[in-house]
Amino acid sequence: MKVLIVDDEPHLIHAIKALVPWQEYDIDKVLSATTAAEARELLSREQPQLAFFDIMIGDERGTDLMNYVVEQKISSKVIAISGYSDFEYVRSMLVLGCVDYLLKPLERTALLAAVEKAVNTWKEDRRKNDDARSLLHQINYLSSERRHTLLSQLLSPAASQAAYQELSSLSDSFSKADTCLIFYSDLTFYPSEEDAAFQRSFTAFFDMMKTDLESRGLGAAILRHWNPHDAAVILYGRTDRGLNSVQTAVSHFRRQSGYPFHFGCCSGSNRPEDILSAYDSARRAFYSMEVNQNGRTPLIAVLPGFFHTTPPADDRNEAQLLSSIMLNEEKTITASVQQWLSGMLLSAPVTYGAIKRISTDFETMYSHWCGYFTERYPGFTPGNASALTPCSLFDEAYHFQAEHAASRCREILIELAANLHDVCRSGDVFRQIGSYLEINYNQPFDQTEYAELFHMNKDYLCRKFKEAYGVSMVTRLNEIRIEHAKKLLRSSSAKITDIAIQIGYNDEKYFIRTFKKCTGMTPNEYRHSK
Repeated sequence: MKVLIVDDEPHLIHAIKALVPWQEYDIDKVLSATTAAEARELLSREQPQLAFFDIMIGDERGTDLMNYVVEQKISSKVIAISGYSDFEYVRSMLVLGCVDYLLKPLERTALLAAVEKAVNTWKEDRRKNDDARSLLHQINYLSSERRHTLLSQLLSPAASQAAYQELSSLSDSFSKADTCLIFYSDLTFYPSEEDAAFQRSFTAFFDMMKTDLESRGLGAAILRHWNPHDAAVILYGRTDRGLNSVQTAVSHFRRQSGYPFHFGCCSGSNRPEDILSAYDSARRAFYSMEVNQNGRTPLIAVLPGFFHTTPPADDRNEAQLLSSIMLNEEKTITASVQQWLSGMLLSAPVTYGAIKRISTDFETMYSHWCGYFTERYPGFTPGNASALTPCSLFDEAYHFQAEHAASRCREILIELAANLHDVCRSGDVFRQIGSYLEINYNQPFDQTEYAELFHMNKDYLCRKFKEAYGVSMVTRLNEIRIEHAKKLLRSSSAKITDIAIQIGYNDEKYFIRTFKKCTGMTPNEYRHSK
């Protein structure tokens, strides 16, 4: 702490310096001035916590210095020194904020009491100011966090309307905005949390963009708390400034990380109340972007005038994949994966959306198969295969190659097949054959072919299968087909001929006879029964 003693009598300054044990009051610097001008210069430069002002300093009064302290908002606690019996001089000082006064000649006891009072007053004021600043910071933080939460909720259909109304009441810049832009990026296309270097770089990039946009009242950068893999940016009001900020940040992050990170942007300018449709437009723009553009991937992708439609999934290819797993033959698995991927990539060029679908469909199938095997084969465990994320489908140079994607799928399925084979070797092989029959129920059936697939004698296969299931393979196949026919008859208006072909019968009359034998009704009778 610092103290300034102002008096035009040097001996009085010396006396105050000598009488007070300054260190006991945490005061380590004692300053002095004999003129008001010198005092003003020291007050401005040193900002002392304590000060002694004589009532009269040459031709000026102590009240002039007190006015200076007040006007300059200097936090010094002032003790007045008066040699006059007229209290009016002292009262003027007290009115201006002086904490105490001393009469000449000075008494040490009164001097120390005044110093202690001034020090305590300064410390109490500092504590209150610190508390006030802390409270203000907390209020600003909570207000900022609340605004950020509400902006995030704008992207949720369930909360969007309420969030929009509250934001309009909390934020002038938002309520006055007549346009907005939405940006979207899917983070599953980039390295996961296991890549610490990338994650540090991405966190720094996103936080910097978030801070810049929010501090300038241009918008917000959001990692949606219900799906941390979705990154979004909302711009409102001066969207041109916000757009420039986003482009600069993305460009810098690309150079730093080496990845062609990009955002999809909604088409045109949208009103803030239309933010959900704008968000959907931004998502579609992201996924419509073509991959492998040789470093020319735009920073911001807009929705094209036409879409590259993704062909529907072919159930036959999925059944072929599962069948290859059941057979546990690497060559068959490789061929099935290539066939499945070819079906997924029929449309050209390849887009981020197509790659996302490969990842999503594969993970859905894999999860379903693991559940199927776990239920059917006690002791089966899926293993520790890593997830097939969109990022894992790119090679080390971040190029998408179908061969690399096929290799990743193949690795995962070979491990799954090996785990299943380990369980089946212990006695579940005929359960496995039954599952294979269920999967391929609509394919041409040949007992000899099954015997070859599972490497056993045909007669032995038929005999052991009947022991396991209580019926022959043909009867079991008919049961499976008829169950599928029942579902189709109830859920569709397809012709009987088409249903017969769909479940594996080329002869409609044979299908009708078999159906009636199993159910006691013809297909048409079953369709119209309750």
